[in-house]
Amino acid sequence: MSTSSSDQNEAISFGCPAFQKELRFDAYDALRREAPVYLDPLTGHYVVTRYADVRRILINHRVFSNDAGMVGRSESPVKDVVEKIYLEKGPLPGRNLQTYDPPEHKTHRAPVDGAFNHWNVMALRDFMIAQANLFIDDFIDAGEVEFVGAFAIKFPLRVFADQLGVAYDDAPKLKLWADVAVEEINPVLTPEREIEIAHILADMNEYYQKVLAEARAAPDDRLISKLVQMTGPDGEPLDLSELLIVLRAIVVAAGDTTTFALAGGMKLLMENPEIAEAVRTDPAKLDAFVDEALRIVSPVQTLFRRAREDVEVAGCKIPKGAVIEARYGAANHDPEMFGCPRQIDLKRENGRVHLAFGVGVHICPGLQLAKAEMQTGFAALLARMHNFRPARGADSFEYSSSYIANGPVKAHIAFDRR
Repeated sequence: MSTSSSDQNEAISFGCPAFQKELRFDAYDALRREAPVYLDPLTGHYVVTRYADVRRILINHRVFSNDAGMVGRSESPVKDVVEKIYLEKGPLPGRNLQTYDPPEHKTHRAPVDGAFNHWNVMALRDFMIAQANLFIDDFIDAGEVEFVGAFAIKFPLRVFADQLGVAYDDAPKLKLWADVAVEEINPVLTPEREIEIAHILADMNEYYQKVLAEARAAPDDRLISKLVQMTGPDGEPLDLSELLIVLRAIVVAAGDTTTFALAGGMKLLMENPEIAEAVRTDPAKLDAFVDEALRIVSPVQTLFRRAREDVEVAGCKIPKGAVIEARYGAANHDPEMFGCPRQIDLKRENGRVHLAFGVGVHICPGLQLAKAEMQTGFAALLARMHNFRPARGADSFEYSSSYIANGPVKAHIAFDRR
């Protein structure tokens, strides 16, 4: 059977909503077995689903370029319209950090790594704990809550808003911008939606320009001040386009990735009460739970590469210039790498080598912040609640139909107070 297509799998396309939602992981299982490199009939992308192959693609930037052309589509029929929209409110979008290959990537990555270093994240932990408990205070007496809206969105965005130095009242805008920034790299966008997204993200850039100006005028110890004070390898401050790129990446991490990880992790606690109790009684197991939740949920399902040359992966020939999808979600459920992949195993020996944050030089720069938010959030939840259960039967959970992201967008849970 060909690794690039098969009669059985011809109907699979991750451009279809059904395969972005309830059928996603079943499709991964089928493709890993029968077509580990699969030519998606709708997008024309080569979809790679086995862990070893995905990891190879992520670390070999010589053959697999990060500049896959998914942002700022050069061949878009509305490219001129989109550029005009951005220019009315600021600069054209710069290249996303994830689109750079070495050696340029190191130059642009260094300031972000500096902002998200271990010590900066550790300094936020007390604030995170306090904010998590404040949001829990809002619903703990009710015994039932829509968890995504009440906690999984609010908590990471509260941390982000504080580090921007903006009012938490702006959280709905931040969430919208996070969602739309992710949607922008959907390969099946219509031209009409491209234009709508440009208007929304141009507003985001205009907002951030004001935030950056305020941070320059009155520096403090927040993340935004650290960013505006950082310099590039030439000793000059980062320019506006570079800062806007960094802020876009952070809002996506706060408003989408961490939100989905928290919501998906809560569903896992609900489905595995023995795990919830084990983590509560032994906090040393919290790190393992966070890694297992990240692996199972895989809040970022895929990112893109472009073949620099003709190459063969898993016996499939991929031509130069082809777009490749490194499917994190499929790799993280590969039974050849993770035994019983849909089950939580707090003793999993290779639990930390999941690809939820990628791997290699392009590993997510905000991973320490995201994991700290998950650790402090779940620690607070488990300390104050137990007996998590679905509040609305089969209708308790609704999942995202995003091309890129994965996780619950609604989670109606009931619980008992400790």
